[in-house]
Amino acid sequence: MIRTKARLLPNPDIQFGGNQRHNPGTNGRWDLRGKKFYQPNKQPLSCWGVGFIPGKRNVINRTQVEHFVDGFMKTYAGHGGNITQRPLIAELTEDTGEAIKRLFNSTGNKFQKEPQLLLIIVPDKNSFTYLRIKKSCDCRWGVPSQVLQSAHVAKANPQYISNVLMKVNAKLGGTTARIIPKVNDASLKPMTMIIGADVTHPTIGVWSPSMAAVSVCMDTFGGRYWGACETNGDRVEVIARANMEHMLTPLVREWMSTVGQGRAPENVYYFRDGVSEGEREKILKQEVLDIKSIFMKLTQDTWKGKFTVVIANKRHHIRAFPRPTDRNAADKNGNPLPGLLIEKDVTSPHDWDFFLYSHIALQGTSQPVHYHVILDQIGHKAHQLENMIYDHCYQYIRSTTSVSLFYYAHLIAARARHHEDVPASSGPRSGREVPMTNPKPKDKPVDPRLLPIHGTPNRLPFAVWYI
Repeated sequence: MIRTKARLLPNPDIQFGGNQRHNPGTNGRWDLRGKKFYQPNKQPLSCWGVGFIPGKRNVINRTQVEHFVDGFMKTYAGHGGNITQRPLIAELTEDTGEAIKRLFNSTGNKFQKEPQLLLIIVPDKNSFTYLRIKKSCDCRWGVPSQVLQSAHVAKANPQYISNVLMKVNAKLGGTTARIIPKVNDASLKPMTMIIGADVTHPTIGVWSPSMAAVSVCMDTFGGRYWGACETNGDRVEVIARANMEHMLTPLVREWMSTVGQGRAPENVYYFRDGVSEGEREKILKQEVLDIKSIFMKLTQDTWKGKFTVVIANKRHHIRAFPRPTDRNAADKNGNPLPGLLIEKDVTSPHDWDFFLYSHIALQGTSQPVHYHVILDQIGHKAHQLENMIYDHCYQYIRSTTSVSLFYYAHLIAARARHHEDVPASSGPRSGREVPMTNPKPKDKPVDPRLLPIHGTPNRLPFAVWYI
């Protein structure tokens, strides 16, 4: 054990709709009772369908679904959401792909326009069913979807409905809340873009490719993120140049036309997840240069913006234990409070790195995130960047707690596994059914691509489709 001094960063205030503010203090959590979303859905929800799969266990009937829909509509209106029509409710008994097709078409026929949202109630946690629902909705019909468990739907607990509504509201173009920083110079400057990137690899015995995902913030305060994903070869950690161009170019173009109002960003933050020490140089020499070339291409070689590149790592073995007698530094389980920053003694003597606890641990020993700043052209003072990163952990769009790390790129990669171009008849690719000694398939494609997301007038690829 090494004894070191740490300090507690001030937590931000959280702003909801109607100018409501909440100060979570060092609890790291809050709730949505009596709160309105910071931004509700822009278009009123007038064309949506609810399909329920009866199942053998956790059987659910139409009356329970009707009761849940009543609660759903009432709660959404209470949070400031805009709903003008009751949904079409249908029982889905056929094969998953056919069921989604029927639900999509009958919803569209009833309201005479493109469905804006499909809710699907499933009887169990079968990941293969979930995969097929998402593949159909994303790649075939281009409609936002939300999958619910029938056991929860039957109970219709108000807190559960509010939690689901955070995700539904985000998918319909809203934002749950935003932060108001306590440290003045730690807020984002105007014309700032945040890019997150992550590469996830398949588990042992699964022969699917690695997934590279990027997320780009789509507002001025870093609340909502667009996402894109593509396959990245077999266990390759550095994102290929072609992939970076394919994923980022449309997102940067969209940012320039909406947030930037025709101009490119002046400051770019690039957060990269899970890179080992030996590959940091590749990130600077390949990925950052590739991103820079995209900006150059979109501005006819006139871009003069600056980069700050931060690598975030959770795979390390450093833990901190406050003095058990110190009530100002530890929570009731003896874990450090959210906002605890360690920047000396256990960090590198040569580089700018720090450990930050930004979340509460619901169970066990909480784990800090190790941030490593490998390039800082923007020129931050240490407290500015540290406070900015901590503040952003409070506006994760789908939870009412601060989180340890911005998970969006990780979520995108996990969710885009459902877009792999493999037929449903070939069965699940991973999970309990697939043995770990699974042999490598003979006719494995060299460079498989993901199915594209189907873009309809609702422009699903430019929505928060992945949460």
